[in-house]
Amino acid sequence: MPEIISSVIVALIVLAAVAAAVVIMARDKKKGKSSCGGACSGCALYGKCHNSEHHK
Repeated sequence: MPEIISSVIVALIVLAAVAAAVVIMARDKKKGKSSCGGACSGCALYGKCHNSEHHK
């Protein structure tokens, strides 16, 4: 029984961390922030996610 309780506790901690990450990403998106690392030349979406001013 104790191993089940410890597994549930670990699962809840992981779930809380994932939920916090999703909330932070949603808030950032709502504020217009990007999760982009800024290395546009190596990005598959080069030229699509930022305006043309960014690529000059």
